[in-house]
Amino acid sequence: MSPLAGKSRLLAVAAVLVCLASFQASTSLVAGLDNGLARTPPMGWLSWERFTCITDCTQYPDDCINSRLYKIMADRLVAEGYAELGYEYVNIDDCWSERERDAESGNLLANASRFPEGINGLAEYVHSRGLKLGIYGDCGTKTCAGYPAQLKSESDLEDNYFQLDAERLASWQVDSFKFDGCNLDPSKAESICPNMAKAIEANKRAMVVICEWPFYMLRERYSLLSDQAPIPDFSLAQRACNAWRYYEDIEDSWLSVLSVIDFTVRIQETILKYHGPGHWFDPDQLVVGDFALSLDQARAQMAIWCIWSAPLYMSNDLRQIEPDMAKVLKNRHLIEVDQDPMGVFGMMVANQHAGKFQAFVKPVLPIRSGCPSFVVVYLNRETLGNSRVFGFKLRDLLAKVNYDLVAERYNTLYSSSAGDSSNSVATEGAPPKLGAPLIGNKCKSFIHLAMTKDPSAGELLNKPVGANPEQSEPKLEEKQVYFQVVDLFDDEPSPRPVALNGQLNLKVNLSGVRAVKLIQV
Repeated sequence: MSPLAGKSRLLAVAAVLVCLASFQASTSLVAGLDNGLARTPPMGWLSWERFTCITDCTQYPDDCINSRLYKIMADRLVAEGYAELGYEYVNIDDCWSERERDAESGNLLANASRFPEGINGLAEYVHSRGLKLGIYGDCGTKTCAGYPAQLKSESDLEDNYFQLDAERLASWQVDSFKFDGCNLDPSKAESICPNMAKAIEANKRAMVVICEWPFYMLRERYSLLSDQAPIPDFSLAQRACNAWRYYEDIEDSWLSVLSVIDFTVRIQETILKYHGPGHWFDPDQLVVGDFALSLDQARAQMAIWCIWSAPLYMSNDLRQIEPDMAKVLKNRHLIEVDQDPMGVFGMMVANQHAGKFQAFVKPVLPIRSGCPSFVVVYLNRETLGNSRVFGFKLRDLLAKVNYDLVAERYNTLYSSSAGDSSNSVATEGAPPKLGAPLIGNKCKSFIHLAMTKDPSAGELLNKPVGANPEQSEPKLEEKQVYFQVVDLFDDEPSPRPVALNGQLNLKVNLSGVRAVKLIQV
């Protein structure tokens, strides 16, 4: 978590964007995080944004960081139906330990008064509920809140607690480890922090590793006043983390949510390259169900996070959440989009009215006629007036998809399932078996035909250079393709089918979204 969370979000957006950096992976560090975990984005509940570091259990008995809080949230995940939808991690954040390590062994110690059964006892309880337990650490000399961390001294970077703490976490049966970056020289992070993943792997208890240290490193490396924002290289995070953060902590406000969206869109081409099964870009927690977001804004955060294939970690009080907000978090259609096995990062591909209206597209299963289905999200950032109808040519949106990446991801799934008749991929309706391998050029050619033909006149709009003007071309009407449009919010009627060369028009509320799935018919 960032200690800068209280600063102005507008300043943060400007600052971080100019600080974004390229950091190089040292081959002497960790060869790769190959723990077989997080093949789809992890989901669960995390305490930080809502409960931060409240340790006074006398004054705040219901909100303090103690084992009771995490047991209650585990119970709620199961009882309220979140667990069956995939929310399986219960994540402890900062402030769980004693202020000092054990004097003799050097081991981390859970705070005795707030965690009387110890972390292992809490893990047993969480596991008994069919869930998994996550815990927090830091690559620096202290955590962000001043508790014991994994580095002994900045003067001796080889002197650390990585192996000792990895063994301790394994003995406690921890399932996930969030690794922060406070109280560390950010310029040293890339040479130190990835080795914690190596220590965890060496203990043979697989844990999802969530890295926050890269954000501090990138922010420090480049001057805030730099005129050039370096292109980031996420290869090190991809190799050392199952999920990684590159932006400040989210806060319970619409402005904060928008700042995360703006940051992510600016670097989306780079994220697309490194984001996928086993290694996910993490835009931070879902604040749906807290105090500040309207219902439309809550839907917007959920829809955008899902089209990104982002980790879905709620940070809220499940004892007090309103039914409408719970419904957003438990939207099966959106969760299916988030958990799509291909794990392609959804891109912002078009905008109108100076960016007030934005369109995002994500290719998903099922595959039809050699091309993927698609999820489209329209985001209306306007705050004045009424709901607006806006739209884009469908062909223009789909032309921006990276079909080579889609083919690569799908073919990886295909090769891993070939010969296994029991293997299927969950999609809407009956889950079909994976089909034949895809060829990226097939979809690109399919879209190109729509881009070059006018459906009303059947004439070429953009003849390829050198094309024979007398050459006979098939009319697009003869090859026209339609998509079934399925609205992903249950209370919205699904629009009529739309042609590839047609206009996808959707009515969107202020500070809200419409999310639809397009399946070829």
